[in-house]
Amino acid sequence: MLLSPSRADCIVFGVDGVLVDGGAAELSAAASCLSLCWDEKLKLGGGQPPDLSPYIAAAEKSLVLSSAGDVVWGLLAVAAVSGKNDLAEALPSVQAWERILKTASEPSESGFFSARAVIDRIAVNSLYWQIYNAPAKFNAEGIKVSGGAAALEKRLFKRRWDQLPMRVGIFTTRPESGLKAALTTLEWEDFPREQMFFGQTTPDGIETFCRSRGCSWPLCIGGAPAELHLMEQYGKGDFIVIGGAMNADTPHFSSAADALRAILGVV
Repeated sequence: MLLSPSRADCIVFGVDGVLVDGGAAELSAAASCLSLCWDEKLKLGGGQPPDLSPYIAAAEKSLVLSSAGDVVWGLLAVAAVSGKNDLAEALPSVQAWERILKTASEPSESGFFSARAVIDRIAVNSLYWQIYNAPAKFNAEGIKVSGGAAALEKRLFKRRWDQLPMRVGIFTTRPESGLKAALTTLEWEDFPREQMFFGQTTPDGIETFCRSRGCSWPLCIGGAPAELHLMEQYGKGDFIVIGGAMNADTPHFSSAADALRAILGVV
Protein backbone atom coordinates (compact mmCIF):
# COMPACT_ATOMS: atom_id res chain seq x y z
CA MET A 1 0.00 0.00 0.00
CA LEU A 2 1.01 3.61 -0.51
CA LEU A 3 1.65 4.84 3.03
CA SER A 4 4.15 7.68 3.04
CA PRO A 5 4.97 9.23 -0.35
CA SER A 6 6.60 12.18 1.42
CA ARG A 7 9.42 9.83 2.46
CA ALA A 8 10.39 8.98 -1.13
CA ASP A 9 13.98 9.96 -1.88
CA CYS A 10 14.43 8.31 -5.30
CA ILE A 11 12.36 6.91 -8.16
CA VAL A 12 12.78 3.38 -9.52
CA PHE A 13 11.06 2.74 -12.85
CA GLY A 14 10.13 -0.57 -14.37
CA VAL A 15 10.23 -0.57 -18.16
CA ASP A 16 7.33 -2.36 -19.84
CA GLY A 17 4.00 -0.65 -19.43
CA VAL A 18 5.71 2.22 -17.58
CA LEU A 19 8.34 3.83 -19.80
CA VAL A 20 7.51 2.05 -23.06
CA ASP A 21 4.70 0.00 -24.54
CA GLY A 22 6.46 -3.02 -25.98
CA GLY A 23 3.33 -5.11 -26.52
CA ALA A 24 3.32 -5.14 -30.31
CA ALA A 25 7.08 -5.63 -30.43
CA GLU A 26 6.88 -8.50 -27.97
CA LEU A 27 4.17 -10.27 -29.95
CA SER A 28 6.02 -9.84 -33.23
CA ALA A 29 9.32 -11.15 -31.84
CA ALA A 30 7.62 -14.05 -30.02
CA ALA A 31 5.73 -15.20 -33.11
CA SER A 32 8.85 -15.02 -35.27
CA CYS A 33 10.95 -16.81 -32.66
CA LEU A 34 8.37 -19.56 -32.21
CA SER A 35 8.03 -20.16 -35.96
CA LEU A 36 11.79 -20.14 -36.49
CA CYS A 37 12.41 -22.63 -33.69
CA TRP A 38 9.62 -24.88 -34.91
CA ASP A 39 10.68 -24.84 -38.56
CA GLU A 40 14.47 -24.53 -38.41
CA LYS A 41 15.49 -25.89 -35.02
CA LEU A 42 13.02 -28.74 -34.55
CA LYS A 43 12.36 -29.42 -38.25
CA LEU A 44 8.73 -30.17 -37.48
CA GLY A 45 7.05 -28.51 -40.42
CA GLY A 46 5.42 -25.19 -41.07
CA GLY A 47 2.41 -23.13 -40.29
CA GLN A 48 1.97 -19.84 -38.52
CA PRO A 49 1.20 -19.57 -34.80
CA PRO A 50 -2.11 -18.08 -33.64
CA ASP A 51 -2.27 -14.82 -31.70
CA LEU A 52 0.15 -15.33 -28.81
CA SER A 53 -1.12 -12.44 -26.67
CA PRO A 54 -3.41 -14.58 -24.47
CA TYR A 55 -0.60 -17.10 -23.93
CA ILE A 56 1.82 -14.38 -22.87
CA ALA A 57 -0.80 -12.67 -20.68
CA ALA A 58 -1.62 -15.92 -18.90
CA ALA A 59 2.07 -16.59 -18.25
CA GLU A 60 2.61 -13.06 -16.92
CA LYS A 61 -0.23 -13.44 -14.44
CA SER A 62 1.03 -16.82 -13.26
CA LEU A 63 4.63 -15.57 -12.86
CA VAL A 64 5.79 -19.05 -13.94
CA LEU A 65 7.43 -17.79 -17.13
CA SER A 66 8.78 -14.29 -16.73
CA SER A 67 9.36 -13.22 -20.33
CA ALA A 68 7.98 -13.67 -23.83
CA GLY A 69 11.11 -15.66 -24.68
CA ASP A 70 10.32 -18.02 -21.82
CA VAL A 71 6.76 -18.36 -23.12
CA VAL A 72 8.11 -19.43 -26.52
CA TRP A 73 10.38 -21.95 -24.79
CA GLY A 74 7.45 -23.33 -22.77
CA LEU A 75 5.09 -23.52 -25.74
CA LEU A 76 7.72 -25.42 -27.74
CA ALA A 77 8.04 -27.96 -24.94
CA VAL A 78 4.28 -28.56 -24.91
CA ALA A 79 3.72 -28.46 -28.67
CA ALA A 80 6.58 -30.80 -29.56
CA VAL A 81 4.93 -33.77 -27.82
CA SER A 82 1.60 -33.29 -29.59
CA GLY A 83 2.59 -35.46 -32.54
CA LYS A 84 1.47 -32.76 -34.97
CA ASN A 85 3.64 -30.94 -37.49
CA ASP A 86 1.45 -27.92 -38.10
CA LEU A 87 2.42 -25.38 -35.45
CA ALA A 88 -1.03 -23.91 -34.89
CA GLU A 89 -2.49 -27.40 -34.42
CA ALA A 90 0.34 -28.50 -32.14
CA LEU A 91 -0.05 -25.63 -29.70
CA PRO A 92 -2.39 -26.11 -26.72
CA SER A 93 -5.58 -24.10 -26.50
CA VAL A 94 -5.41 -21.03 -24.27
CA GLN A 95 -7.53 -22.84 -21.70
CA ALA A 96 -5.20 -25.86 -21.75
CA TRP A 97 -2.21 -23.50 -21.48
CA GLU A 98 -3.72 -21.88 -18.39
CA ARG A 99 -4.14 -25.33 -16.81
CA ILE A 100 -0.54 -26.19 -17.68
CA LEU A 101 0.69 -22.99 -16.03
CA LYS A 102 -1.33 -23.74 -12.93
CA THR A 103 0.19 -27.22 -12.75
CA ALA A 104 3.69 -25.82 -13.31
CA SER A 105 3.20 -23.31 -10.48
CA GLU A 106 2.64 -26.04 -7.90
CA PRO A 107 5.72 -26.81 -5.74
CA SER A 108 5.87 -30.44 -6.85
CA GLU A 109 5.95 -29.35 -10.50
CA SER A 110 8.60 -26.63 -10.26
CA GLY A 111 10.58 -28.26 -13.07
CA PHE A 112 7.58 -28.87 -15.33
CA PHE A 113 8.91 -27.09 -18.42
CA SER A 114 12.57 -27.95 -17.86
CA ALA A 115 11.72 -31.65 -17.78
CA ARG A 116 9.93 -31.37 -21.13
CA ALA A 117 12.20 -28.84 -22.87
CA VAL A 118 13.17 -29.59 -26.47
CA ILE A 119 15.43 -26.54 -26.93
CA ASP A 120 17.73 -24.87 -24.43
CA ARG A 121 15.98 -22.07 -22.57
CA ILE A 122 18.89 -19.65 -22.86
CA ALA A 123 19.17 -20.32 -26.60
CA VAL A 124 15.48 -19.54 -27.15
CA ASN A 125 15.69 -16.30 -25.19
CA SER A 126 18.85 -15.32 -27.03
CA LEU A 127 17.13 -15.85 -30.38
CA TYR A 128 14.08 -13.91 -29.18
CA TRP A 129 16.18 -10.87 -28.32
CA GLN A 130 18.16 -11.14 -31.56
CA ILE A 131 14.87 -10.89 -33.44
CA TYR A 132 13.70 -8.07 -31.16
CA ASN A 133 16.85 -6.00 -31.70
CA ALA A 134 17.75 -6.89 -35.31
CA PRO A 135 19.36 -3.92 -37.08
CA ALA A 136 17.41 -2.08 -39.74
CA LYS A 137 17.92 -3.07 -43.39
CA PHE A 138 17.59 -0.71 -46.33
CA ASN A 139 17.02 -1.32 -50.04
CA ALA A 140 19.15 0.08 -52.87
CA GLU A 141 17.20 3.35 -52.74
CA GLY A 142 17.98 3.79 -49.07
CA ILE A 143 14.42 3.03 -47.99
CA LYS A 144 14.03 1.03 -44.78
CA VAL A 145 12.46 -2.33 -45.66
CA SER A 146 12.89 -4.32 -42.44
CA GLY A 147 14.28 -4.23 -38.96
CA GLY A 148 13.87 -5.63 -35.48
CA ALA A 149 10.62 -5.82 -33.57
CA ALA A 150 11.89 -3.06 -31.27
CA ALA A 151 10.81 -0.56 -33.94
CA LEU A 152 7.23 -1.30 -32.85
CA GLU A 153 7.80 -0.03 -29.31
CA LYS A 154 5.92 3.12 -28.27
CA ARG A 155 7.14 5.74 -25.85
CA LEU A 156 4.90 6.14 -22.79
CA PHE A 157 6.88 8.59 -20.65
CA LYS A 158 7.70 11.93 -22.25
CA ARG A 159 9.96 13.60 -19.67
CA ARG A 160 13.68 13.03 -19.40
CA TRP A 161 14.94 11.41 -16.21
CA ASP A 162 17.22 14.40 -15.48
CA GLN A 163 14.19 16.71 -15.35
CA LEU A 164 12.77 14.83 -12.35
CA PRO A 165 13.31 16.09 -8.77
CA MET A 166 14.93 12.87 -7.48
CA ARG A 167 17.57 10.38 -8.48
CA VAL A 168 16.21 7.86 -10.98
CA GLY A 169 16.97 4.18 -11.41
CA ILE A 170 15.66 1.63 -13.92
CA PHE A 171 14.96 -1.93 -12.82
CA THR A 172 13.91 -4.55 -15.38
CA THR A 173 13.84 -8.25 -16.18
CA ARG A 174 14.82 -7.37 -19.76
CA PRO A 175 18.41 -8.20 -20.71
CA GLU A 176 20.82 -5.39 -21.52
CA SER A 177 19.97 -5.43 -25.23
CA GLY A 178 16.26 -5.17 -24.45
CA LEU A 179 16.79 -2.28 -22.07
CA LYS A 180 18.94 -0.47 -24.64
CA ALA A 181 16.10 -0.81 -27.15
CA ALA A 182 13.73 0.81 -24.66
CA LEU A 183 16.19 3.61 -23.94
CA THR A 184 16.41 4.28 -27.68
CA THR A 185 12.62 4.46 -27.87
CA LEU A 186 12.65 6.91 -24.95
CA GLU A 187 15.54 8.91 -26.42
CA TRP A 188 17.37 8.22 -23.15
CA GLU A 189 20.49 6.73 -24.75
CA ASP A 190 22.65 8.73 -22.35
CA PHE A 191 20.98 7.35 -19.22
CA PRO A 192 23.78 6.52 -16.72
CA ARG A 193 24.72 2.84 -16.85
CA GLU A 194 25.33 2.68 -13.10
CA GLN A 195 21.67 3.57 -12.56
CA MET A 196 20.23 0.77 -14.72
CA PHE A 197 19.70 -2.81 -13.54
CA PHE A 198 18.78 -5.28 -16.28
CA GLY A 199 18.17 -9.02 -16.34
CA GLN A 200 16.93 -8.84 -12.76
CA THR A 201 15.57 -11.99 -11.11
CA THR A 202 15.88 -10.77 -7.50
CA PRO A 203 15.28 -7.38 -5.87
CA ASP A 204 19.00 -6.96 -5.11
CA GLY A 205 19.36 -4.35 -7.85
CA ILE A 206 17.02 -1.95 -6.05
CA GLU A 207 19.04 -2.38 -2.86
CA THR A 208 22.27 -1.74 -4.78
CA PHE A 209 20.86 1.40 -6.40
CA CYS A 210 19.50 2.81 -3.14
CA ARG A 211 22.66 2.07 -1.18
CA SER A 212 24.93 3.58 -3.84
CA ARG A 213 22.83 6.75 -3.95
CA GLY A 214 22.33 7.08 -0.19
CA CYS A 215 18.58 6.52 -0.56
CA SER A 216 16.31 4.56 1.77
CA TRP A 217 12.73 4.96 0.50
CA PRO A 218 12.26 4.41 -3.26
CA LEU A 219 9.10 5.23 -5.13
CA CYS A 220 8.85 2.07 -7.26
CA ILE A 221 6.69 2.33 -10.38
CA GLY A 222 5.94 -0.94 -12.18
CA GLY A 223 3.76 -2.21 -14.99
CA ALA A 224 5.01 -5.68 -15.93
CA PRO A 225 3.90 -8.29 -13.37
CA ALA A 226 7.37 -9.87 -13.06
CA GLU A 227 9.06 -6.52 -12.43
CA LEU A 228 6.38 -5.38 -10.03
CA HIS A 229 6.65 -8.69 -8.14
CA LEU A 230 10.39 -8.15 -7.67
CA MET A 231 9.83 -4.57 -6.53
CA GLU A 232 7.34 -5.77 -3.94
CA GLN A 233 9.79 -8.41 -2.74
CA TYR A 234 12.19 -5.58 -1.92
CA GLY A 235 9.83 -4.72 0.91
CA LYS A 236 10.69 -1.03 1.37
CA GLY A 237 9.38 2.11 -0.23
CA ASP A 238 6.10 2.86 -1.97
CA PHE A 239 4.76 0.72 -4.81
CA ILE A 240 2.71 2.06 -7.69
CA VAL A 241 1.10 -0.04 -10.43
CA ILE A 242 0.67 1.39 -13.91
CA GLY A 243 -2.28 -0.20 -15.67
CA GLY A 244 -4.03 -3.34 -14.50
CA ALA A 245 -1.05 -5.67 -14.19
CA MET A 246 -1.71 -7.12 -10.75
CA ASN A 247 -2.28 -6.50 -7.05
CA ALA A 248 -5.56 -4.75 -6.39
CA ASP A 249 -4.23 -3.58 -2.98
CA THR A 250 -1.55 -1.37 -4.55
CA PRO A 251 -2.40 2.12 -5.86
CA HIS A 252 -2.96 2.15 -9.62
CA PHE A 253 -2.48 4.94 -12.14
CA SER A 254 -3.02 5.02 -15.87
CA SER A 255 0.50 6.31 -16.53
CA ALA A 256 3.78 7.03 -14.79
CA ALA A 257 3.27 10.73 -15.54
CA ASP A 258 -0.10 10.69 -13.75
CA ALA A 259 1.45 8.89 -10.77
CA LEU A 260 4.30 11.40 -10.41
CA ARG A 261 1.91 14.31 -10.84
CA ALA A 262 -0.40 13.02 -8.10
CA ILE A 263 2.26 11.88 -5.64
CA LEU A 264 5.15 14.29 -6.12
CA GLY A 265 3.46 17.21 -7.82
CA VAL A 266 5.65 16.80 -10.89
CA VAL A 267 4.05 18.57 -13.84
